Amino acid sequence: MLIVFLTQACSKNSVNTKKKLPHKSTSFLLEKLQENELKCEWFTAKIGIAFVSDKMADSFKMHVRLRNDSAIWISATYYSVEAARFLITPDTVKFMDRKNKKYFIGDFAYINKKFNVELDFESLQSLILGKGSNISEFQRLKSYSSSEYYNISSIGKREQNRADKKGGQKAKTDIALTVSVYPSTFKVSRIILQDFKQHKSLKVDFEKYQKVDGQLAPKETELNIVAEQNLEASIEYLKITLNKPLKFSFTIPEKYEKMD
Repeated sequence: MLIVFLTQACSKNSVNTKKKLPHKSTSFLLEKLQENELKCEWFTAKIGIAFVSDKMADSFKMHVRLRNDSAIWISATYYSVEAARFLITPDTVKFMDRKNKKYFIGDFAYINKKFNVELDFESLQSLILGKGSNISEFQRLKSYSSSEYYNISSIGKREQNRADKKGGQKAKTDIALTVSVYPSTFKVSRIILQDFKQHKSLKVDFEKYQKVDGQLAPKETELNIVAEQNLEASIEYLKITLNKPLKFSFTIPEKYEKMD
């Protein structure tokens, strides 16, 4: 009885006493995010990915080469054998399927359809580098604080809560973006992009960062996609190199067939 009494008493008294962080304006937070974002002309990384979808669960490695605002080269390997290769620019997507000996040349509509996401070059680059994706494209941004993070959102906190409870039915907009910011580093903690009309959402948690050449780069990231096909992925940056120029080799073998 004494143990039960003490347990109940402690649970009643264990109220969260953390205070909200002091309010910061939207312009201040945007400026701080820009100041502290990863700055490099070239970015190279070896990345491990474990994922679970509605259809399967597996893991693979990715080798990424990126030139800022210019091109992203990705080689996906499965048990040390290359399974696919991408070369992505702001207006073109090239893809080789090594297993089935096929290739594709087109735009981001292919990636969005194949992987059930809504991406463009800037969004993909921001995801890889741990930046706030396309924040400035949204109108009337608002800022608010919690006990752990600063937040920038295209809709207010109350409207966000109402939309979450009602499945988006009470939202005044079709698309909403919320970016949470670590107060100690002013790095992105979380990105939530919600499409209330299509009942889709993308959540990215930048859980850990690592020091690379005096800057903070992503270390561990969690990805969650809610759509027609749901997907959860754990992403670990195993090795990062900055500002080392590399070639983006992408030669399609003659025997490869073009995808329809």
